[in-house]
Amino acid sequence: LLRFGTRAGQSPRLLLGLTAAPPVALAVESTHAGRVREVRDLAGLRVGLSAPGVAEHSWLTVLLARSGLTPVQVHVISVGTQGLGRALFNGEVHAAMLPDPIASQLIAEQRATLIADLRTPAAAQRAIGFPTVSAAVFVRAERRPGERELAAFTRAILAAEERLAGGGAGELAARLPRNVVGSREAFAARVEQVLGLYLPEGRVTVDQLEATAELLRDQLPLPARTRIHLLPPGR
Repeated sequence: LLRFGTRAGQSPRLLLGLTAAPPVALAVESTHAGRVREVRDLAGLRVGLSAPGVAEHSWLTVLLARSGLTPVQVHVISVGTQGLGRALFNGEVHAAMLPDPIASQLIAEQRATLIADLRTPAAAQRAIGFPTVSAAVFVRAERRPGERELAAFTRAILAAEERLAGGGAGELAARLPRNVVGSREAFAARVEQVLGLYLPEGRVTVDQLEATAELLRDQLPLPARTRIHLLPPGR
């Protein structure tokens, strides 16, 4: 939303925060762990991404900047989501922005070593240095639904997040359509992935939003006219 801006007359309002950052972790193949211990150690090395321009690309740029590096000091290589693990282990890249559940699995197996973690709000704050917001629900001011509809929608989203955070993948799978669940094992992994992922109660402060916008604006070409406002809590 920040990168591409809005059309004239559209004024986005942030209704509900979802995540602090993309659920990814910057990790290095374990044999390189002695050489690459921090983000700053990536200078001159190859870093894998699923695709150019994806959300994690922006956040990689932020992580580099926080460590005193510029994007031109690393070699960013697009290898596709399914190719990230393969590229990491065949030496095509030294490090990669790994999405969950791939990141958690490889780190647990000690095949990859964590450098920077963005998978939960607390982890993202430690990596970036202050609270941030990434995914969120927006409404357009000129097409804003009524207060009753907004409140009901917000309650439903928060209830769903609470239910997911409570675990119980088997119970959830039994209540959902088969085409939503797919493989029971993969579904359980997806449920595990979202534990602790969401911003508490979907709340985003003005300072949090402004700090994130400024952080991204420093690293990316953003339209000067982009403005985002917070809706007052209506729950």
